[in-house]
Amino acid sequence: MTAERVRPAGPPYTEPSEELIEEFTDAIGTLVWEFANDLVTPIEGLPEPGRVRTAEQVAMAGRPTNLARLRLLREVGPAAERIASLAAKNAGQHGATYPQLGQAWGITRQAARSRWPGVVNASDQRPPVSVELAGGTANIYWDPEDDGWCWSANAANGEHQTEGECASSEEAAAHAGAFLVANSL
Repeated sequence: MTAERVRPAGPPYTEPSEELIEEFTDAIGTLVWEFANDLVTPIEGLPEPGRVRTAEQVAMAGRPTNLARLRLLREVGPAAERIASLAAKNAGQHGATYPQLGQAWGITRQAARSRWPGVVNASDQRPPVSVELAGGTANIYWDPEDDGWCWSANAANGEHQTEGECASSEEAAAHAGAFLVANSL
């Protein structure tokens, strides 16, 4: 008998609170401000920091720093994408499914599969299962093309049906079982 892997119904994490998101945003801002200082080219002719400056000199001194910050912020999006791709790959290697990746990123499972192709190990999915019920047979299987659980059944009365895109093998088995019972002799 093969042991079934138990997957949580919801995400295996808690959603970040507004306070945590604000703290995270502040931490990113602090990093950007620190790194931006390394990008600033000093303007010749300005008094040293701490010395008296005119309003125009203050404006001139702040402009390069803020432009450097803005330039560095342009890199946050691509950096986040690279880190997200690595996180998705690592999650997939540890058994996450495309529906779970999509839920974590706030997109559909199809969009997750398109965004991170090949990160979910299809061989990590449960093997197909055959069910005999009410004189008919059904096969429950993972379809990597549809990225979901499917079923195909031959009922006792000769009816045949195939369905896909179930969220779990249990859901596919329930649909197949209902079909077999409804089409028994």
